[in-house]
Amino acid sequence: MIIVIGILAAINFFSYQIFYRWDLTQNKDYSISKISKKTAGNLDDIVSIKVYFSKNLPARYITLRQEVGDILDEYANYSNGNIRVRFIDPADNADLKQELRMEGIPELQFNVLEKDKYQVVRGYLGMAVQYGDNTEVIPVVQSTRDLEYQVTLAIKKVTGQINTVVGFVSSNSTLDFQKKISAAYKKVSRLYKTMPVDLATGAVPADVNTLIIAGPKDKFSKEELKKVIATHKK
Repeated sequence: MIIVIGILAAINFFSYQIFYRWDLTQNKDYSISKISKKTAGNLDDIVSIKVYFSKNLPARYITLRQEVGDILDEYANYSNGNIRVRFIDPADNADLKQELRMEGIPELQFNVLEKDKYQVVRGYLGMAVQYGDNTEVIPVVQSTRDLEYQVTLAIKKVTGQINTVVGFVSSNSTLDFQKKISAAYKKVSRLYKTMPVDLATGAVPADVNTLIIAGPKDKFSKEELKKVIATHKK
């Protein structure tokens, strides 16, 4: 009896000292990647994740709410207490709704069939990741398919873990990044800080460490090529 009690006491002690989680779903739907675990584990201060999900949403979003919660629990559990998750229902809080509108989280409209009649329901499915004065928003969470990517990216951005500056060359008749390659430009802008670079008028800014030259039609002078090579050496 004493031995059994001792074994149970030891198991109880180590269960509090050692953390591990098992994801028993076939596709590991709620297990975050090693990169996300490392991102969460390397935090040195509090990151707040506020999930703005309305409670009066159609029934099909109840499962989504649970899945989002399970994934965010993974982040919190690997963060050594530095990631704090809160689910908030804006409900009739006019001040909060105004704040969300300013942050870029929209109030959505849903068509609900109830008692053979269509009703319009308004609500939120957004998220905000905050670190100090920095905030990154995920305006609408429609599924969990790419949620981990978005959350990890948001954490890296608010905590300053992404410091690459990408320059888009605007001289030498390159493609207009605001029009011709706007889709690619928007994707890059989500990940990194971007800025236009005119090789004809000055040097490449010192903080630019990646230079994109898209479809140039004019030849580069020797001075312009030197500027490009200098950026390459960074």
